Amino acid sequence: MRITTSMIAKQYQKSLNSSLSSLNYYNNRATTYRKFDKVSEDPVAAMQAFRLRREYAQNNDYQSNLSNTKSLITTAESSMMSINSMVQELTSGDCLKAVNSTSGADERNIIATKLRKVQESIVSVINTKFADNYLFAGTLSSSSPFSIGTNGELLYRGADVTTGKLVNEDGAIIRFQNAKISFGADNQGLLNGYNLEVTLATPPSGAAFAIDDTNKKIVLNLNEGATLSDLKDTLTAAGVQTVNGNTVDFTKVTVNGDLTVALKSATSQTISNTVDLAALANEKTYVDIGLGMRFDSNGKIIDQSAFNISLPGISFLGYGKNADGIPNNIYTLIGKIADGLDRSDYSYESIQPYIKNLEQQQEKLMTNVTGIGVQSDLLASTKTRLESSELNLNEKISDVEYIDPAEAIMDFKMQEYSYRAALQMGTLILQPTFLDFMK
Repeated sequence: MRITTSMIAKQYQKSLNSSLSSLNYYNNRATTYRKFDKVSEDPVAAMQAFRLRREYAQNNDYQSNLSNTKSLITTAESSMMSINSMVQELTSGDCLKAVNSTSGADERNIIATKLRKVQESIVSVINTKFADNYLFAGTLSSSSPFSIGTNGELLYRGADVTTGKLVNEDGAIIRFQNAKISFGADNQGLLNGYNLEVTLATPPSGAAFAIDDTNKKIVLNLNEGATLSDLKDTLTAAGVQTVNGNTVDFTKVTVNGDLTVALKSATSQTISNTVDLAALANEKTYVDIGLGMRFDSNGKIIDQSAFNISLPGISFLGYGKNADGIPNNIYTLIGKIADGLDRSDYSYESIQPYIKNLEQQQEKLMTNVTGIGVQSDLLASTKTRLESSELNLNEKISDVEYIDPAEAIMDFKMQEYSYRAALQMGTLILQPTFLDFMK
């Protein structure tokens, strides 16, 4: 078989193009130091890279959450330390120690005035905001948590911190999925203790509205995807109904909240003009900071797997009464002592139980402040771990996706040398012929 000059030229050109393509490839590697640019180049390494980058992104999210949480906890700790210092000054300082059975009216009046100033300071601090949210409002952080009632009582989210009774509310209510359903002042005595039960199914499993006096339930059967607006419409559409032999007008029901929010799965809440203070004090809001968030069989977050950022103010200041009927709330106790000092028939024995309980509540407050400090330490150690993980992930990503610069440059230079050699070889293989000079 005769090998012509044309055949040699075509084969040489093909080889030269291949060498040039390899040169471009190694030049790109020497510029970016990447092992591959397409999944098809190294599928196994690409899979590892995707997994590592996902972990890296999650780690960044954890660190962002942790940074915000750290700032929140630091602000909360500072606020509670301020309140603790004020209360400790009352219980351990000269203020209450100066109170005794022989204290004169003027002296008692000075001390009472100081106590009420401390009360004002406590409310101001406990209503501290962090960013756009109130620190000590529990899960309803968009509204100021503490206020003062018309009779001077301290209210937490509208409820008396001693009795749990809702003040200035339109009758019995339900806190229902971040909304407030009010049944009207005229209806509160008739509906107190009844449960509002909402069942979602398509089609609905029963009548849209039903009353079960035996089990003290008001049952709503709604379509899946129903909103708070649908719930409100169903209640008000019921009109005048008979509940346990009494006439109740459901057209007076009002719903405050985002009515476009879709209802969750079957829910039951008790209608009442009082709230469970213990439940409010133990509200939880979790944030994922890389503790391995997990859920139990009921779909609830396991406490140890996430960080609770809910800080209900009454869990620090206290709520309810002790076994002797003395209020447990620090603000209320200070007010009771001040009231006792201002009485014309003052006796030290009448305020002594309040002073004693104030000292006990101050110790509990200090314990809670210490607990915030422990949380702060946990965040610090978690931050260190996440930063270490970030470094390790960066090293792994570098090992999987990137090549050693010296190796990349050496490979490029070797390929460049081969390409130059191919060009020189071409001048020897493709010798000019007589035909090259013909026109």
